[in-house]
Amino acid sequence: FGLTALDLNNIGMTFIIMASFIILYRKKKTGKWLAKFAPYGRMALTNYVFQSIFGTFIFFGWGLGYLGELRNIYTLLFSIVIIIVQMGLSKWWLGKFYYGPLEWAWRSLTYFRLFPLRRNRMN
Repeated sequence: FGLTALDLNNIGMTFIIMASFIILYRKKKTGKWLAKFAPYGRMALTNYVFQSIFGTFIFFGWGLGYLGELRNIYTLLFSIVIIIVQMGLSKWWLGKFYYGPLEWAWRSLTYFRLFPLRRNRMN
């Protein structure tokens, strides 16, 4: 019974978060601010894989091994900095290319054909 209640709670919270996002996105002022996340979302797979590789390098033994060494506030600040850097790089990348590198590879492999990656210089 307890696990079912937890699952139902998670589903309810998911809908509340989604509804809140939609309401905020439809408002003019907050929608304009949220639109800055669009390039980051269009490169979600590339950003996720980069975060995973970089994060495990920082925190696990095959890299620097800082897991348990850093305070939570520093880990939070570190993640915010990574996201801000990725947002800037995503915007820059999508100005020159149609897709992120992993999104392009995924799309090309899915449809068994190469899609154009680089934007025309005249655009």
